[in-house]
Amino acid sequence: MLLKIELLIIVFVTIIATFLCTFANAEDVTLSWTQPDDPRVVGYNIYYGTNWQSFINPSITVDSAAQTSVVISDLYENTKYDFGATAVGDNGNESVMSEIISYFVIGYKPGKITITIEE
Repeated sequence: MLLKIELLIIVFVTIIATFLCTFANAEDVTLSWTQPDDPRVVGYNIYYGTNWQSFINPSITVDSAAQTSVVISDLYENTKYDFGATAVGDNGNESVMSEIISYFVIGYKPGKITITIEE
């Protein structure tokens, strides 16, 4: 389903995905991004799943432009996840999808991994 995009902004110049590892069988991921300078942005839609091509409805809705991170919990081992986001304008329209970030949960691993993607 294609949406008419009236809100023409660059969603994220830089996307920083920080993956926080846990000791359980599931993993938490913190996604963070840079807030656009466009005052029409009122929030974000976060999409994630095992195949970005099946993104139809947002997995998480962020209702504040000032909130620039979310925690996604209970990701399972030996599974690849794709993450993407859109900005939502004051007229309810979504921007184009950000760059898709893929992450494979490989199980227990101590420490913290930070990935920075710049366009």
